[in-house]
Amino acid sequence: MKVKSNSDSNSAMHNTSAQGEHGQQPDACVCPVRYQALRQPDAIAIKHGRICVNYQQLDDLVSVLVEALQRAGVSEGYRLVCLVSDVSILVPLIFAALRSGVIIIPVNPKYPADYAKSLFSHIKPRFVVNETTLKQLLASVATRENYNDSCNVPIDQLAPFTGIFTSGSSGHPKLAMHCYKNHYSSAMGSQQQIPLKSGDCWALTLPLHHVSGLAIVMRVIIAGATIAIRDGEALADFLAAQYVTHLSAVPSQLEQLRLHPAPMQDVSLRYLLVGGAACSEALLRWLQAKDWQVLISYGMTETASQAMTGPANSQGILRQCLPGQQIKIANTGEILVRGDTLFLGYWHEGHIELPVDAEGWFHTRDIGQLTDDGLTYLGRIDSQFISGGENIQPEEIERFIYALLSVEQCIVVPRPDAIYGSIPVCFLSRLPDAKGLEQLQRQLSTQLPAFKVPREFFLLETSDGGQLKVSRQSLVRRLLNKP
Repeated sequence: MKVKSNSDSNSAMHNTSAQGEHGQQPDACVCPVRYQALRQPDAIAIKHGRICVNYQQLDDLVSVLVEALQRAGVSEGYRLVCLVSDVSILVPLIFAALRSGVIIIPVNPKYPADYAKSLFSHIKPRFVVNETTLKQLLASVATRENYNDSCNVPIDQLAPFTGIFTSGSSGHPKLAMHCYKNHYSSAMGSQQQIPLKSGDCWALTLPLHHVSGLAIVMRVIIAGATIAIRDGEALADFLAAQYVTHLSAVPSQLEQLRLHPAPMQDVSLRYLLVGGAACSEALLRWLQAKDWQVLISYGMTETASQAMTGPANSQGILRQCLPGQQIKIANTGEILVRGDTLFLGYWHEGHIELPVDAEGWFHTRDIGQLTDDGLTYLGRIDSQFISGGENIQPEEIERFIYALLSVEQCIVVPRPDAIYGSIPVCFLSRLPDAKGLEQLQRQLSTQLPAFKVPREFFLLETSDGGQLKVSRQSLVRRLLNKP
């Protein structure tokens, strides 16, 4: 890793170390499922409750789905939207798309039908897989038994492969397109910082319509390890019941883990990768007491998941780029990225458009500081607002609240005000009583200017978003609809 820091904020961090020997991992030009099926056919690829699927069986199922897609007329370059809740079938479907040259677009199956249609209507998908069409696909080839072959399956690593909708945390979601090489480079870069091998098990606790969940699948299959699928049980119960060595989670999930009454000292966890939001001081202290290697990460859909990582620390400093990544700070304070995992671009009116500048830098709309110690993420440009002529960065206020209050989620947004234009208000996943809120405001008043202290606090409802990210725009709209 090299770090340069200049007073003009044009500092850059990059990691150009070679990936080294792949060892028992496939090259980017072959299907990793077939590679692992030939190398270790009896090794467990997927665990789902009491059901275990080995790599031979997974390879056969991928081949079944490849033929099923062919019989359904789905061919190379088709856009395949997936509204499938069964993760154990969605995983092989992803690799069937890879072998077929099909662009797979996982969409949250819990979305209301009308919203889901509006989300991907501009994509004009050639085929939509839901629970009904999936059964029809499988039934079309149910008579065959063994699809395995004795050779690797070549793939086009540079062709469009996945479409993932951005979180839309500050606006309407965009469809980010990746090739397999993007995902492969991300997995290999992660491997150098978070070792993963056959026999290890990474818990799939994040959805596959988010790049963070898809990244887990890619890391595991390329490394020949095991995916453990969690259903609806509490995360603490899942970790206690399963042999899990690796876990990716967002702070809200970890807060649930911390507050769970079950003891956590007997779990097999070795590596914990945290991303998505800031960790509270209470959560960091709890994690530091565990015998786990805890890492924090910075990344986004456009970089195929993590771009930087490093040991968890109270300052939130990210100390190392993934191999093949580059990060720098523009004069405006915006974080710019480029490298092997950078996506192909956004889908727009039948074409893929990559919004980079003349030097190939992608402007993230994130604000950060880069020093010799690493990168500190400060917040989103989109979330900044003005109150009485003063600039307010909501993430700064949120960090202070997390330090003072044990809460799973905390989101500060502007509320229209006749005098100041906007004032900060706060949504919390758990609301203290009136006395607790009054004490919180007093504590914040000793650490923040008065104009940054939230005037009101509201309960963050489940309808405001899932566990991963909540749309600030939706919270603002909720405020506008209040009497």
